[in-house]
Amino acid sequence: MAKFFVIGIFLSYFMCILLLFKKGKNLSDKLLMLWLFIIGTHLLDYSMYYSGIWQQYPHMIAIGSGFPFLHGPLFYFYVKYSLRNDIRFKPFEFVHFLPVVVYYLSVSPFYFYSAADKLLVIQGDIPQFDVINNFALIGFCFSGIGYPLYSLRLLKRYHRLMHQNFSFEESINHKWLVYLIFWIFSIFGTIILVLLIQNALHIKAPFNLELIFYTMIILFILFVGFYGIQYRGIFTETSAVVQVDDDDEENKAAGNYQKTGLKTDDAKIIHNQLLALMTKDKPFLEPRLTLGNLASMLGVTVHHLSQVINQFEGRNFYDFVNHYRVEEFKKRVENPQYSSFSILAIALDSGFNSKSSFNQVFKKLTGQTPSEYCKCVC
Repeated sequence: MAKFFVIGIFLSYFMCILLLFKKGKNLSDKLLMLWLFIIGTHLLDYSMYYSGIWQQYPHMIAIGSGFPFLHGPLFYFYVKYSLRNDIRFKPFEFVHFLPVVVYYLSVSPFYFYSAADKLLVIQGDIPQFDVINNFALIGFCFSGIGYPLYSLRLLKRYHRLMHQNFSFEESINHKWLVYLIFWIFSIFGTIILVLLIQNALHIKAPFNLELIFYTMIILFILFVGFYGIQYRGIFTETSAVVQVDDDDEENKAAGNYQKTGLKTDDAKIIHNQLLALMTKDKPFLEPRLTLGNLASMLGVTVHHLSQVINQFEGRNFYDFVNHYRVEEFKKRVENPQYSSFSILAIALDSGFNSKSSFNQVFKKLTGQTPSEYCKCVC
């Protein structure tokens, strides 16, 4: 098991170095670098306890005991600034790191104990820190579950904003963050289960249950390294983050667009112009069409166009544009001129920019896969 810890520690610090020398680092890269350093140091701290090194160097005991309070906030801010790199870290956000400061202040007398007294505390012979540790465990559990939940809410909200502004998904695909949230939930869920078994149910396992979630943390590090390098290029390049204005989402969520100042008659005119443009010029054939592009063609603001699409079409911009692409695909499939083309070739020619997005959208709008539809009409 000691070798397994060495692998996790080495990978954590190695990925920190990769991020340190990465060109064009943004704030999310720096946060990930800090988080990986904290994880590596946390693993190092526990491995020293597990291997008995603490017994030889008592003054190093519990140096990283407050690190668990950092994982939740650092993960949340990594998600937040991965989604929006056009905003900066604000001073008031340091309040998220207040629990770790309070914890270290609470246990600060321990670090001035003699080596012998520190060993007695670890062995449970000096119980005055038990209350602090119990409160710390509760706070740690709330932090571990609360921050991933809020991160998931943030991701869903941003996904809605994407569909309000863009007709494509590939460059704004956030499966990476979804996977991270899944891992964090799994790790903290396991930690809570272990704590219940040990402290609430007083069940003694034949092995050290803490090794379960530390093993999961090491596997998490392996996942970050493999997925980040193999698929995302997180350690080798700066991923483009699409900038959006969330005013439309706020208006839509509130069920009104009074802030836009668009009158009903004017909205109807814009809607008619929009339908005429979509039919005549077919701007949806451009795979990377955005709400801003379409608004410029019509000579209106993005807010007004978003209002018109939502109110008159009853759908967001993403579904609105892809509806036209699906209909264009259907027309071309039935056209003998395209009989020698593959399904994917026709889809790309209809405005879709990938097979995955085409299949997903087509199934959503028609209830059939493209292959099933083609079999029926051919």
